[in-house]
Amino acid sequence: MAKKKALSSRPKLWSEEHCKKVFPKAIEGTGGIATVIAKRLGCSIKLIYDYQKRYPWILDLRQESREGFVDFAESKLMKKVQEEQDWAIKYTLSSIGRHRGYDTGPAVVVNNNTLNATVKLNDEQKKEFLDFIDNKE
Repeated sequence: MAKKKALSSRPKLWSEEHCKKVFPKAIEGTGGIATVIAKRLGCSIKLIYDYQKRYPWILDLRQESREGFVDFAESKLMKKVQEEQDWAIKYTLSSIGRHRGYDTGPAVVVNNNTLNATVKLNDEQKKEFLDFIDNKE
């Protein structure tokens, strides 16, 4: 009686040459989202990650696609700022403009009936606060 060949539960991996043909097309327009890429290729997300480990240039393509997606979103946000949409201006200042002192407000935490507030101050505000404290003592 001939031995039956055991079926492998793991799919055969594509060659790098084949991957270079299919991955760029599959990644295009996805924003680098692995689930979308996997669906286009008809495989699991885990297999996408396996290919990334084997062929690091696939991760590079995904990251490049993600950057393009973020650039697109930023261009739409910029358009809304130019249209003077209040929400877009506020969001832009509280995120991209945070380093200039724009922020969403103080962080407040309550632990064991103690109120702790973290307030971000610019250099001028810090000086005023320290002067105030010195004059109180």
